[in-house]
Amino acid sequence: MHVLLLGGYRNQPLGLGQSKDGEVWIDYQIQSLKALGLSPIVVLAGAHADDVLRASRHLESCELVFDTNGREANLFSNLRAGLHVTKEACFVLPLEIPAPPESAWKQLKLELVQHGLSTSHHVFQLPMSEGAPWQYGFPLLVTAAGSKTILNLKNATGLTDERIGYRRSRVRTLATPA
Repeated sequence: MHVLLLGGYRNQPLGLGQSKDGEVWIDYQIQSLKALGLSPIVVLAGAHADDVLRASRHLESCELVFDTNGREANLFSNLRAGLHVTKEACFVLPLEIPAPPESAWKQLKLELVQHGLSTSHHVFQLPMSEGAPWQYGFPLLVTAAGSKTILNLKNATGLTDERIGYRRSRVRTLATPA
């Protein structure tokens, strides 16, 4: 399944820091996601996209999308840019948030299987109180219907736009990564 790895929404270079293993962060994230059997689609934007491209050894193994909103790029515009490439259900993770363990991704997939055919559910989200070190309600799973809705929203206000139907998972315990 695809993961939109959003890395083009700040006016500073994301992904150029180092992981605990000394690897460039974006490469660490790409490798972590691939180890979980996921296919990253990396979304970049802005003046620092070239810096990220030069620093990464693993971007060439991913699909790459550019958010063309320049300085106005944000998480939502990154999401929309990525959704133009994959119009099917996909995961969403900001680049700087560590990839959660396999159990989190499995829970979101289970939610999709159980509730994904409902057109009122556009985005599935784990409970925000669960799962440090991943944070801020990520990862998300956008359904195929959600992809279509998000791409067609006029005057969208962002990820919290009330026209996007969220379903929060009922899971209460997830294994934390070792």
